[in-house]
Amino acid sequence: MSRETPLEQRITDLLSQLVLSVKRPTFSFRVDEIRVIAAELITCWARYREVRGEGHARSLGLPTTRHLVAFPYTRYELRALFAAASWEDVEHGGCYDACSAAMHLWTRPWPQEWNVPRCDDSTLKGTFHFAWGNPPGLWQVETDEGFTLADLLRELGQLELKALGHRKHGDMSTERRSSPG
Repeated sequence: MSRETPLEQRITDLLSQLVLSVKRPTFSFRVDEIRVIAAELITCWARYREVRGEGHARSLGLPTTRHLVAFPYTRYELRALFAAASWEDVEHGGCYDACSAAMHLWTRPWPQEWNVPRCDDSTLKGTFHFAWGNPPGLWQVETDEGFTLADLLRELGQLELKALGHRKHGDMSTERRSSPG
């Protein structure tokens, strides 16, 4: 019988906390509490995969910084953001790689010829992590080494301009974004 490592035990504890948070009577759980638990669970799981030698390049040692945010969007706005990102796909001359709930941002497009390897000088700036549930929105911005939250918020502002016709959360100062009102 094998014993759980401390990391495996922490993952088990976080999963239990998450289940208990969701099983509370209707409307008594706090979304912020669940987001914090989920963010730590994601971090622990990535570390677990790194220790086991699994995962992509990020989990194999390239440092990233995760920033929890709470930027609400409507589902219509999310569809527009993902459509704009798909239109500017990294494999077709743009800098985005969008999948179901994440949008990766690269420094430059990849070569269009399939027999040419990816550009060595195209690096990942970061990733926007979205939630399509209720409420829909951007919940985490992950910045890769050499890039800041401000860099990615500038990019978010540009994407919002293309998709929505105005900036909603991108390019806003921290003070304005975090002030109540």
